[in-house]
Amino acid sequence: LLGSKPEAEGYYHHVLGRDVSSTAAMAGYFALLTAKVEPLSVLQGLWLSSEWVIQRGFYCCYDPLSQMDLRCELCVPGGVVAGCVDAAGVLHDVTPQQWMQTQVCSFVRAMLYNPEMRLNGGSVIAYDPCPTAAIERLLLSSVVALYTSGALPGILHHIHIEQGCGVLPEHMDLVLTALWQHFKRRQRWQAAADFFRQLTEVHSPAAVLVAAATRMQGVPSGLLHGEMMLGNSAAHDPAVLVGLADEHLATGQADAAADLVREALRVSPRCRPAWLLLARCFLAQQQYAAALVALNVVPTPPLPVAEVDLLHVVPPPPPKATTNPQAVLYDGELEAVRWQAAEEATLDGSRLLAYLPGAILVNREPLTLSQHSDTSPNRITRSVLAAVYNLLQEFVSQTSWDAFLELRSRVFLMQHDAVHTTSPRASSMVASPKEGVRQQQRQQASEGSSPTVAAQGSAAVVQQQQQP
Repeated sequence: LLGSKPEAEGYYHHVLGRDVSSTAAMAGYFALLTAKVEPLSVLQGLWLSSEWVIQRGFYCCYDPLSQMDLRCELCVPGGVVAGCVDAAGVLHDVTPQQWMQTQVCSFVRAMLYNPEMRLNGGSVIAYDPCPTAAIERLLLSSVVALYTSGALPGILHHIHIEQGCGVLPEHMDLVLTALWQHFKRRQRWQAAADFFRQLTEVHSPAAVLVAAATRMQGVPSGLLHGEMMLGNSAAHDPAVLVGLADEHLATGQADAAADLVREALRVSPRCRPAWLLLARCFLAQQQYAAALVALNVVPTPPLPVAEVDLLHVVPPPPPKATTNPQAVLYDGELEAVRWQAAEEATLDGSRLLAYLPGAILVNREPLTLSQHSDTSPNRITRSVLAAVYNLLQEFVSQTSWDAFLELRSRVFLMQHDAVHTTSPRASSMVASPKEGVRQQQRQQASEGSSPTVAAQGSAAVVQQQQQP
């Protein structure tokens, strides 16, 4: 920015959801920023001889698939020049595939960061990632092309803060989850089914989303009866196996569902939707002890942290100067979050409710019914805990509260019992740890290995003892 001072001033802001598919789209955003420069008011014109004008600008968007930073430079007068910078600082030309990758990754970011995170995470301007039908068609064609070329899913799952694949079969692919959320917010079930059916030809896990879209229309999904043509690779894909298991369980075939889930866990041991579905299968089979063990080994979600840490891997430097615009940009979603926070603050004692366990166990909206993604960084913890809590409620409803407590005491070794035990085996291990370990190994050698469940307090850890 160049104003009344001889030296230029620099400003920056963070933005989500902009079209980054070409240099023309970047030039359009720079033109939007130039048009938003507010003219001097009457009083400001009395003591200021000049106004601010934009002379130069940079737009930086990271592409995790190529692990390069796409940068567009605007010069006024002049045009927009684009290039990619790698980790070594070497500048490369932007290829058509990198434009598509950057567009898709920008869309995923916009769908994952909900208004609650943007409100508490700093100054972030959000736009609709698909404001027109033309931009949506361009995005969907880019997704199909990247899956066809093998660029997707790439390393997106490995760099995502959530490593457990969500809580549902629809959450196991990051890009497909974002697209599903896009269609779900607009309730365009037929459009979603048509697109994911087309994508199934090159990426078999998309069949799970086809089944979800057809179920929302009240039509049988066809995933169970083989009406969807899946490739040979689908037989070993965890997402397809979990989706098939979910269909089997919905039709009352708990044994077949459990077999499919076990196969999915052999391929992907940290697949959280598979562990949750396995617990549901055990509940359907009335194997309550096995259901508790399955819930116990569900991969833990990331712990809640400050929103600014979720938005930025590296905290941005403080700006040299800030501006106070005369007309603040209106964001309906942010205003709704602010209104809800203000309403809760006016209720007597509501601030203390935020520190109760129930505030994090249950979301404000039920699972799968929220307008925002259940796998977003600041919602995944509550989503996982809510899914486990729902299964525990189902467990208690099938038996009773006393039966649940009695079974828990038999399955898990609680810390109180471990400290106050008086068995000869425990006392020998306390007196002589090495001798106690030797006795335990000799007993295992004579009896064979058996799974043991240990717990610290109410959080249990399953340990599989290896036969010596």
